[in-house]
Amino acid sequence: MDSQQRKRKRQPGGLQKKSAPILRANGQDAVPTSSTYGFVSYFIEEVKRLRSENSDLSVTLGLRKHIGKTYKELPPEQKARYKRRDERMGNSGNSNSHSGDNEIVETKCVPERFCALGKSLSEEKKKAIREIGFESLLELRCGKLKRKLCHWFVNQFKPERNIIELHGQKLELCPKMFSKIMGVKDGGMAIKINGASDHIDEVRRIFKPTVKGIRIRTLEELIEQLDEANKIFKVCG
Repeated sequence: MDSQQRKRKRQPGGLQKKSAPILRANGQDAVPTSSTYGFVSYFIEEVKRLRSENSDLSVTLGLRKHIGKTYKELPPEQKARYKRRDERMGNSGNSNSHSGDNEIVETKCVPERFCALGKSLSEEKKKAIREIGFESLLELRCGKLKRKLCHWFVNQFKPERNIIELHGQKLELCPKMFSKIMGVKDGGMAIKINGASDHIDEVRRIFKPTVKGIRIRTLEELIEQLDEANKIFKVCG
């Protein structure tokens, strides 16, 4: 009985912690929406102000940290103004929730970084990428992700039937369709998933994986720094 009572006491706090709502600012960043966080309205206000000065602004981790630091340095009376935001934030939230254009597509895709990296490759490295079947990616010219278009495509997707409906036509999503659209081969290259322990240790040392996987930035640095298009370069690609 005692253990059951303790579980009941702990459960509300645990649920509250895990289910804290998240607010997305301009499709980029997550901050808690609890009324105790005046930072929410300050963050959104700052992002809007910065985007009014630079429409191509990307809200990076560094910028989020900078905004957080400036908020901490605000005088108490100015922080209080941002904390008294419940009614204002509630009204804006309601208006956005009914507008399809304002719904958010959450993604970590950054095509401008990909394009910039592709342009910096030597001819030898480009040849290696063609050899592993990713030639079409070298021709990618999209410098900016069109989130409204992505949102529209997501709305056309019918997961229960695994199709996309476009202008009355039904397109089945399958490896063959992906290969046709992306220009990437479906199969053809055998991939070994095991090997000698010393080789595996060497690969781990190079790619520095964590519990979350391999950092994209690590792959970028390796692609830029490798002098030749060897096996490690192809793995990065």
